[in-house]
Amino acid sequence: MIQIELTPEIEARFADAARAHGLQPDAYASHLIASAALTAEKHLSHEEVERFLTEMSRHSDRIPALSDSAYTRESFYQDHD
Repeated sequence: MIQIELTPEIEARFADAARAHGLQPDAYASHLIASAALTAEKHLSHEEVERFLTEMSRHSDRIPALSDSAYTRESFYQDHD
């Protein structure tokens, strides 16, 4: 069991947020902590980022250069009015 102390103002705001999500404060706190833990697991290490970027750039010399007109709003939305 984890216990934390909140100021009355923060506790009131937290209770309001929990109600807005249709949850009791303890269930809302559990949900937020679980979400934070899962998000923390998704972060890549420095080495993983380096490996990913190296792989991405491996054949970048073969990517054709595009003219400036390829990056205009009209070129992205040419089939839309």
